Amino acid sequence: ESTNTSATDLVTMSAAGVFESILCTNDDGTNDVKATVSWTNGSNTVQSYLSYELVIPAGASVELLERPLAMPSGHRIRVLANVANRLVTIGAFKIAS
Repeated sequence: ESTNTSATDLVTMSAAGVFESILCTNDDGTNDVKATVSWTNGSNTVQSYLSYELVIPAGASVELLERPLAMPSGHRIRVLANVANRLVTIGAFKIAS
């Protein structure tokens, strides 16, 4: 998902689950981008920042999670970039069964 300068939902958990990977990629070959990735509840109240204005160099990728992150139903991962159309974020998760 490519992000702009307003917070964008990467995913809203439809059931309790586990995030296994969040990869942020700066697809601009010249300029850096700042990425803020947050975990919010259903009312968009921040529960935790996974990154806060993390500088991702031009043409680079950064993996944010070192271990799985369990999240309840209705919670979200939100992404914000300081420049539109420069940051691509990919998340891998599984729903608990």
